Amino acid sequence: MEESDFYETQLRSAMFSDCDLSGVTLTGATFAESEMRGCDLSSAHRPERLRGVRMPWSDVIRTTAELAAGIGIEVLDE
Repeated sequence: MEESDFYETQLRSAMFSDCDLSGVTLTGATFAESEMRGCDLSSAHRPERLRGVRMPWSDVIRTTAELAAGIGIEVLDE
């Protein structure tokens, strides 16, 4: 599912498991009661649209850069 386009998609009770969603476009997408487990969200476009998705903590940690970018946090090199 690499570089999928979820433009204006309304997803309810969707389950994504071990999917390559790198480069996914989420513009206008909405999620309700949906879950992502083990998915690659690197280079996701408009990651702030993931609001409403449930993820295991380990997946949240792995996608920290994308999630931070989605809410406007600029990560500094140390």
